[in-house]
Amino acid sequence: MKERPFTALVNALRAKGYRYQDLVNRSGEARSSAWFNNLVNGSTPWIVAPPNPETWERLATLFGITEQHLSEAIAVEWFGAASGSDLEPEVRAVADVVARLSVEDREYVARLAERLAQPVKTLTDILDEPLPSFDDFSIGDEDGDSEGPR
Repeated sequence: MKERPFTALVNALRAKGYRYQDLVNRSGEARSSAWFNNLVNGSTPWIVAPPNPETWERLATLFGITEQHLSEAIAVEWFGAASGSDLEPEVRAVADVVARLSVEDREYVARLAERLAQPVKTLTDILDEPLPSFDDFSIGDEDGDSEGPR
């Protein structure tokens, strides 16, 4: 079956509980409920006309993506263009959110992503680490006061 990335965007919102009328309202009436319904339930996207460029900003806002991402989804679905991105849809969704952030917030997200992407240590990695030296330990009483040198 032919790739339908635009329809996938609609279906993702439908899976979150959006009704066709919700799509109409939240897109600033960029398309009608009948248009969304026919698109989702049709065997081909050509059951409806592709969205006009004048509606792209509102549709991108509805889906929470960039207009570039939206235009690529339209080009792939209706015109069979090659996808402009080799990112997985989940990664592309995160990229679209990051694109709307301030430069400062993008830096925070980048640092968080780097932190989360650090490799997980395997048991072999842990066993290969040098043991701490005796100097790394301190002897303390019940109150946490240490006795003797560190």
